[in-house]
Amino acid sequence: MNIIYRLIMFFLVINPLWPTYVGIKIGSLPILNFNRVIGLILVSVFLLNSLLSRAWLSQAIGRLTPVSKPIFVVFVFFIWRFISTVASKDIVYSLFLVTLDFLLQFVVFIAVVISFDDLEVVKKAFKAILISAVFVVLFGIVEHLFEKNIFTSLVPNSYKNVDFVASAIEEKVRDSYRVQVAFMHPLVLAEYLTIIIPIAGMFLLDKYSKFTRSYAFFVFIGGFYVLYSTGSRSGVVVLIMQFLCFFFFYLMLKSQNEISVKKIITGGSLFCISIFIGVFYGKDYIIGKGSAEVMSTAARVLQLLNGIEAVYKKPIMGYGQGFSAEYIGVENISTGQLTVDNYYLNLVVESGVPAVVLFVVMILVFLRYALYINIINSLFDRMASICIFSLLMGFTVFSFILSNHEAFGVVFSIFGLILVLYRISYYNVANNKCK
Repeated sequence: MNIIYRLIMFFLVINPLWPTYVGIKIGSLPILNFNRVIGLILVSVFLLNSLLSRAWLSQAIGRLTPVSKPIFVVFVFFIWRFISTVASKDIVYSLFLVTLDFLLQFVVFIAVVISFDDLEVVKKAFKAILISAVFVVLFGIVEHLFEKNIFTSLVPNSYKNVDFVASAIEEKVRDSYRVQVAFMHPLVLAEYLTIIIPIAGMFLLDKYSKFTRSYAFFVFIGGFYVLYSTGSRSGVVVLIMQFLCFFFFYLMLKSQNEISVKKIITGGSLFCISIFIGVFYGKDYIIGKGSAEVMSTAARVLQLLNGIEAVYKKPIMGYGQGFSAEYIGVENISTGQLTVDNYYLNLVVESGVPAVVLFVVMILVFLRYALYINIINSLFDRMASICIFSLLMGFTVFSFILSNHEAFGVVFSIFGLILVLYRISYYNVANNKCK
């Protein structure tokens, strides 16, 4: 296996387990953690292979070409974010933040599309994500039982006073202890779990070994426990929505052996009606029962109102990556920091309306390709395809209630795996037609 493949597999395992706030810090330079190192190595290997190996470059182009349209959409999204940094009051800082996202999201995404070209290898990638989740869930259970986060103890005293580090290592309590494992905040762990639980379901529904299915079962059941332990109302609501999404598509598959546009519209309509009913009867849970939960909901509403005003003033270029909190953020009572709890809102304020439009288009493109896998594929289990679709739906909704990027590395890896699955399915159908 080539070095890029090994780096990606290592990234998939280590990304959720190594805190972004732990690494080497020299003076005023940013923290150099494992994830950033992997991103830099990947870029270096790409450049070296492109310059030194014409065969590698030809193979890479050959694998990117069949899925060039979705890749182009993702590329334009990041290019616009780079362009919009010119409107920032600190261009260097904004460029640094966008470059980090480019390394750990776009570069990882492209590396997956280039390095994976076999169904079994794709399954190994999902298995790597699942193995990492086993440890995340295990650490989450232990943390909940002992109410002690072992990851925060890894932070050297020399930079515990850095703002985002101080916020990450502060104990999170709302009526009860909230689990966060290696993530910056319990909400990020909740988002990660809504990505992981459908993947565990995918392994439970497909024909894998008893050993693989046993730790998938552990992640599936333990994930519920840890999700509840994060104290995230949003995570629970999103997970219920994902189950409804899976259920409707399962029924459509059950009725006949293919998914038509009519079935998608029917299922989507029933799904939206169910969500509306759930929101109506569960409004007290969504708004919050305790004072802390009610204030959290109120803060999100205030951020939205501030955001509308801010976007009206600078709709095209925004205010620069990393500065949305200064313009629309609401102060966190426990930390005193300004926060923005909505990725779409964060994106439109920092990089303008074009950025959020491109992001939404990008999500819709991958939802569409996930459906294509389901429709045309005779290799990849269709139930697993529905799990992937439900996963993407959960990520799409959760982005309305969280603006942290920590789980994006795994998400963009899954974007890449979706394109690989589509490419495999497409060529399989084409070859069958030629026979």
